[in-house]
Amino acid sequence: MNKNAEQYVKILLELKDKMKWKFADPRNLMMVAGTYVVHNKPFDWNKFHALSEHMKNESSFFSPLKSNYRYTLAAGLDTLSNQPEYSFSRMVHVYEDLVASGFGKTVFTYIAAMVLLEEDQQQQKLAQKARDIYKAMKKEHSFLTTHSDYPLAALLAKEKDSVETLTETMEYYYKELKQRGFRIGNDLQFLSHILSIDKQLNRTRVLERCETVYHALEEFDFKQKTMYYPTVGLLALLENGEQLFPTIKALYEQLNGEKSLKWNKDLNFMMAVSFTVSEESENTETLITGLSTTIETIIQAQQAAMTAAMIGAAAASNSGN
Repeated sequence: MNKNAEQYVKILLELKDKMKWKFADPRNLMMVAGTYVVHNKPFDWNKFHALSEHMKNESSFFSPLKSNYRYTLAAGLDTLSNQPEYSFSRMVHVYEDLVASGFGKTVFTYIAAMVLLEEDQQQQKLAQKARDIYKAMKKEHSFLTTHSDYPLAALLAKEKDSVETLTETMEYYYKELKQRGFRIGNDLQFLSHILSIDKQLNRTRVLERCETVYHALEEFDFKQKTMYYPTVGLLALLENGEQLFPTIKALYEQLNGEKSLKWNKDLNFMMAVSFTVSEESENTETLITGLSTTIETIIQAQQAAMTAAMIGAAAASNSGN
């Protein structure tokens, strides 16, 4: 078995054993396990659990961190920092800056705060820029843009370009991809935002890669779902990213063969892509074109999208009930 898949399953089974019936949605645990694998960090249950409890105890009664989504954030902090409890304290301060700038008090705001956590200076300025980017998104696509876009607004705020330049780039990709047959909607908006993160690549070449990667999905018997658009963006920012599909396909089938994973094939596909790209970026410099400093950011954006989708589905289910 692929070493990433083996480690992923090992962590997932340990989490299920320790947490038993805490989760109604197993995808939360899959996200936690995947975070450790993508960042190539060892999983220590005691450390992870202590951090999760610390976050819960330090949060107000109505805080989103009282919910099970704190586990995904705990995994992110644990893999990004050698002092995760200190980083949690800093994340709360960034969260407060984002709220002060106009963001809502949601779990997505905490994810956005974690995105900005590594920026040591000017966090208030970045929080305001993130809010301005979100407003620009909302102005262009009022019905598509929701709280789930907070993390991506934070990711884009770290770019040196102005809000106006970033907005122009995002809209260019959105309209051009629409002309090339991509379906309009939130997934296409997310794809256009991901493509806006790296400025070193030729726009026309990026669009051609998106088409190539998207058609490769069908060639390797994957359905061309709009929810895979962020994954298309991740691969399109690589030189010949479509050549990774044999590896992705093999890893995907390994994950589907696991009893604990077989009912979540869409997430298995996204994890297979994340594992393959993160490993490829470590082993082969020539595959990456202008992406050495942003590959982690792109994967982080994809993880934020998956988390957003899970939270949105849970909210819809609760509303229906």
